[in-house]
Amino acid sequence: MAIQPAEQTEYMMMKWIFCVMAMGLPMAAAGQMFFVTNQGLFERINGRSVQVPTGLTAPVYPSLSRDGWYLSFSRPDLTNLNGVNPSSDLVVLDRFTGNQRTVIDNNTLVIGADFDILSSQVSPSGQVIAYGLRIGPTSGVGLSSTTDLAIADLTTGVDVSNPFSNRINEVGPTSDVLSAEFRGISFFPASDSFVTPVLGLIVLPGSAIGDAVTAITRFDRNITTGKWFAAASLSTPRAEATAFIGTIPIDVAVNYQVYPAISPNGGQLAYFDVAKPNRTGALESHPSTSRVVVANADGGNPRELTRFAPGFLPSGLTWTTDGTTLVVSISQQVNPGTGYIDLTDSSNSAVFSVPIATGTATAISELGNGFAPTLPATRPVHLSELVPSLNQNGDGSFTFRAMGLPVRAQLDLEQSLAGSPSGFTRLRPVTGGELATGIVIPSGPDARFFRLAQPGGG
Repeated sequence: MAIQPAEQTEYMMMKWIFCVMAMGLPMAAAGQMFFVTNQGLFERINGRSVQVPTGLTAPVYPSLSRDGWYLSFSRPDLTNLNGVNPSSDLVVLDRFTGNQRTVIDNNTLVIGADFDILSSQVSPSGQVIAYGLRIGPTSGVGLSSTTDLAIADLTTGVDVSNPFSNRINEVGPTSDVLSAEFRGISFFPASDSFVTPVLGLIVLPGSAIGDAVTAITRFDRNITTGKWFAAASLSTPRAEATAFIGTIPIDVAVNYQVYPAISPNGGQLAYFDVAKPNRTGALESHPSTSRVVVANADGGNPRELTRFAPGFLPSGLTWTTDGTTLVVSISQQVNPGTGYIDLTDSSNSAVFSVPIATGTATAISELGNGFAPTLPATRPVHLSELVPSLNQNGDGSFTFRAMGLPVRAQLDLEQSLAGSPSGFTRLRPVTGGELATGIVIPSGPDARFFRLAQPGGG
């Protein structure tokens, strides 16, 4: 249908106007890195490290959702007056709106235990968040902590699945002596499946005695029940007796795996493998050795990419958005080989870039003593980069489209009836999904300008 002169005038006047300052998506520039120091949470923007205003110092173990939309991290409560260790809460920052809220609020005093969030990540759908935590008693002698894994509704904070709710007779309910279980969570692209380290029992050769060591484990969602379950082990831990009294092992060497990360395209899995020479520390002291391993997404064809000098333990791993490089952090081991638990000194950490092609680790010196780096798996989109289209329909209406926004992005479509790009009023709320499909705007007698804005923005 040909556009008549009057219609053509209106067609030409229906324009898109983008206010870049009002509409970041997300607000940070594309590909920016978040990391932690003992002073708090920082973001790397245009070559500068800018502290994220979280309200408290030293939030730990941040994690970006794959699209960079959500940043989740643990944040300790204020110190309780009775001197018990404070719990840490799970906080999520919506980088599009700037809203920050506590999704999981752990209260130490109410239940007589302290909670420590170990890791987390929001799912690609933006509907749930998977998180690991350690639960320890606030008082008592000789009491062990436990670790747990849960998946919660991102809006309500209510747990919708707990794969280890009946774990009392399984490996790992009373103690994680390597402090490794659930250290790192990574979702697959556009999927409800994720990976995280889980304790499993390894029976020592020639002995009925077993040892619990973490392996990278894939969790899938049961479509019928809606619950998540451990579907497969994707790495190979090791436990080997190194000293005996008679036939009884008195010391054990182990290899355990932590900080898994699925590549941006979903085709590869990277993680840290840690070799601890003497598990109990009862014999001669030896530091642990950490190496970075890259494998197929199903765990097959693992290969060592690089390894670090003994005496350093992993404290984070992430892929660059283009999938060519790993960004990893290590921290100095505390009392290497003499303790039952591998501990790190977070004030003595470093971040390295490790290209997949070469495996050469290069320190990122400008991050100082940073650790726990995290990057998005997909490049964030800014509204100024969109190229919207306007097409007239056979009934005289118009269809607006804009591709590239996340489906759940919430925006306001605003219009100006003044015949100039000023005096905008809210026409209707829209989502990224609606923009991709197309929004129909009825034809009207007046020339109009249109723009997208953040909800409540200008």
